[in-house]
Amino acid sequence: MKFKTAVTTTVGLEAAYQSGLRALRNTDRERLAARNPRQLSGSVNLDEALQHRFPQSPRWDYAVGLSLGQRQSDKVFWIEVHPATDGQIGSVLAKLQWLKRWLVAARSPLNAMEREFVWISSGKTALTAQSPQVKRMAMQGLRCVGQHFSIG
Repeated sequence: MKFKTAVTTTVGLEAAYQSGLRALRNTDRERLAARNPRQLSGSVNLDEALQHRFPQSPRWDYAVGLSLGQRQSDKVFWIEVHPATDGQIGSVLAKLQWLKRWLVAARSPLNAMEREFVWISSGKTALTAQSPQVKRMAMQGLRCVGQHFSIG
């Protein structure tokens, strides 16, 4: 399935699709690069799009689509921009759990697509590699990539 179709057929995201990285806030867009910008199939500011439906929930920040070719389904990069310290791991994991539950509850086709969960640090990255929280993060499929991430 193509990213745009999956987004526009998901309840709450019907009007949230943006081409390229346009859905990202300017400061966050600077933290992300595409190895091949032509492969970007769009983006969504999930936090903004779902704010009215889930005002008290720990909403995830963004979804970015990457085209893997005409015959393949696109890949979704679920991006969270957040301070990256040991003390923030619990907050980001809560957002990840919320995202996974929301995808199932919304019956979103985005949930069936190939995906990666990526945490981009909004400042200095200070995570203790051997901490139980970092291991828990890895078990949940979340990886912290530092202050910049290259898609593709």
